[in-house]
Amino acid sequence: TARFGVEALDGSSDGRFDGMLNGIHRRNVLTIAAPPGGGKTTLMMQAAIVSAQDALAAANGDGKKSARVVIFSAEMTGPDVALRLACSRACIDYNRHRAGRANQLETDRLYAAVNEIAELPIDIIDSETNNGALTASSIYAYLVGMRANGKVCALAGVDYFQQLDRTRGNERLNETEEQKDRAKILVKAAKDGDAPLIVISSITKSGQRDTIAG
Repeated sequence: TARFGVEALDGSSDGRFDGMLNGIHRRNVLTIAAPPGGGKTTLMMQAAIVSAQDALAAANGDGKKSARVVIFSAEMTGPDVALRLACSRACIDYNRHRAGRANQLETDRLYAAVNEIAELPIDIIDSETNNGALTASSIYAYLVGMRANGKVCALAGVDYFQQLDRTRGNERLNETEEQKDRAKILVKAAKDGDAPLIVISSITKSGQRDTIAG
């Protein structure tokens, strides 16, 4: 079971109380949906770091034998995802760093975090490294391929759902139909790949109001 590292979500480590989710379970898909800037990616990055640390510890520090965390990024490039991970680990605002407003202490923490992230069993797959496109079907193929090759996925994350490319053959479907098919493929990817899967999804302010209103 993967986890966020937040007791309110995971539950306490000593079993005193349950969390809202009690971890991120294998063969399940957890969708994190919020408006832009709502902290969706930050939460997923934290889960990736904590789950990778757990996987490395379970393998006694042997990264070659460790289960892997895989981040599929349809929005950012691999280097940007790595920097986002490091900022999350160093507790530094990603946009603050990119704007050049980080102070020396924050910069020192970031450099230390970059080195730590580099040692964790985290793989980053973006559109550029995946033949120019990242689809639900390519995510399915990757996770199922990992399992077929005897590799364990500690956690997979997709950032984000709406930015995934259309699967070949679905070009004529309207947006709603295509996204329903995309969601089904991701659910199947978690099950057939035996992986806990987080999917980031963006919603508009108006969509959020509609959801609250029922």
